Amino acid sequence: MAYLLPILEYLLQNEEKHKLDRKLHALILAPTRELALQVQKECNKLLPGKCGSLVGGLATQKQERVLRKNKPPIIIATPGRLWEMVRAWLMVLISLSPLLEDKRE
Repeated sequence: MAYLLPILEYLLQNEEKHKLDRKLHALILAPTRELALQVQKECNKLLPGKCGSLVGGLATQKQERVLRKNKPPIIIATPGRLWEMVRAWLMVLISLSPLLEDKRE
């Protein structure tokens, strides 16, 4: 989870800019739903309300609603749900800064 620190530092330094643009600034891929939710929990401890998740096993519509409403700058996702959302044109990965993949194999 140490990789969250540079992302958090970047967001804190550019907090005013993010308030204006409300874009996705970091995408973290985790191999399992459990790990993605754990990373989101830790991220929200450091930056409350700035981290969202896209994981399987939860309603796609609810996740979409939450992401559209909150527009978090950091999204933690599992590859399957991310691909599903991208294919459905529900998520556009434009101007994405850092891309991190946890436990790449």
